Amino acid sequence: MPDYQISGLGPIPVAVECKRRLGLSSYELAEAKQVEELYNAIRPQLHEQGIHGSIEASFSVPLRAVALQEFIAQVLAAVGHFRDQEPAPTPWGSLAFRRLEYFGRIPATRLYSPDYLQRIFDWSTLQDEWDGLLCEVETPLAITVDTFRMPLCLKWRSESEEALTKKARGVTSLWANAVKQIPEGELGFVYIAYPEGARAALADARTRHILRAASEWWHRWSVQVPGTVIIRLYPRALGPGCPDLIESSLPGASKGQEFWLTKLPYRVFTGQVRSGS
Repeated sequence: MPDYQISGLGPIPVAVECKRRLGLSSYELAEAKQVEELYNAIRPQLHEQGIHGSIEASFSVPLRAVALQEFIAQVLAAVGHFRDQEPAPTPWGSLAFRRLEYFGRIPATRLYSPDYLQRIFDWSTLQDEWDGLLCEVETPLAITVDTFRMPLCLKWRSESEEALTKKARGVTSLWANAVKQIPEGELGFVYIAYPEGARAALADARTRHILRAASEWWHRWSVQVPGTVIIRLYPRALGPGCPDLIESSLPGASKGQEFWLTKLPYRVFTGQVRSGS
């Protein structure tokens, strides 16, 4: 059965089916796990040498192809000069190192809050350069902090052709599952929502894939699906950790069915409230 049914739009019953993908795709989760393993392997030696700074790695090959010992050797070589190192080519991509203050004071905030990450690691919630961040400081005595000591982080992005392709997919299967639940002989409108936390290059690649795929989607002859709304959700935190949500909708209609777009709501999670005069 569909999630909603609408009456009054015409002689044919109308169904609305909604699907939402929760969290990251399995490919993105696997990438994050592989980066974590690389970082955990190098941490003890970085702590032993008293390194405080930002390691910035760009991977041009799939992360599973990065040799652990090779990664460790190249990071140690980059940080061993104890000065900033501009991006240098490696067999798996490129690597840079930027020093961070050993100790400093900041306005009071929560540990690892967006404010904290911005001030210490130059990491903005709206940054569009990196896929992920692994970071740490010397453990403070409380969750509310106004100082930091020994900051260390790994900023990373995955730019292999495989990674870009895999991350661009994932919505079409949700659409197919939604159409299966539209009853025989009815019109169906499909809403698909998914969290989009990737940098702009990946988010745009995913949107382009959706637009290309939408023109090729097909379904059984006994139902009609004149309209689909794809909803990109950007959940994030601001300041000391206040929640925020951006909703970006991409409506689409079958050829000749564009008039339905004037009847469908686009935003599901957010909206503007206008006060009366």
